[in-house]
Amino acid sequence: MQDPNRGFQPWDQNAPQQPGGFGAPPPGGGYGAPPPGGGYGAPPPGGGYGAPPAEGGFGAPQGSMGAYPPPAGFQDQGIRRQTNTMALVSLIAAISSYVLFPCIGSIVGLICGIMAKKQIDQEPERWEGRGMATAGIVISCIHLGVSVLAVLAYVVFVVLFTAGAALGS
Repeated sequence: MQDPNRGFQPWDQNAPQQPGGFGAPPPGGGYGAPPPGGGYGAPPPGGGYGAPPAEGGFGAPQGSMGAYPPPAGFQDQGIRRQTNTMALVSLIAAISSYVLFPCIGSIVGLICGIMAKKQIDQEPERWEGRGMATAGIVISCIHLGVSVLAVLAYVVFVVLFTAGAALGS
C-alpha cells in the first residue's frame, strides 16, 4: 500500500490548492523587518511613574472608614428593622397562585398582605416590607379578578350552549 502523502510537500508550489486556500507563503516569512528603534521608543524621563507617596500613603481614612458623616439629626439606636414575614408570605403566595394554587394562593396573598400592612403601620420602627405587602395585595387582586372573569365567562358559555342545544332539539 502506498503512502497517500508520498511526494507531497506542505508548501509545494505545484500542489493542488484547497478551495479558499491561501497558497504558498510569501518569501522571507511574510512579516517584514521590525520598525527602527525597537518599536516602542525610549522610556519617559524620570522613570514614568513619579516619586512614591510620602509616609502614610494617600492619608489615613477619616471618620468611619472614609464614609460620609450621617445627616444632621440622625441618631443610630443600633436597632435594625426586620422584614415582615407576612409581607414575604403575601408576595410568595400571590406569585405562586399563577402556577401552584390558583385561587387559594390569591386569597392567602391578599389576607397576608393586608395583615402585614397593618403590622408595619403599627410598628414602623420594627418592621419593613410594606412594598412587598403592597405587591402581594395587587398581584392577588389582579389574579382574583381574572379568575372571577374566567368563571363568569365559563358559566355564560355553558348557559348559552345548553340553551342553544335545547332550542335545536
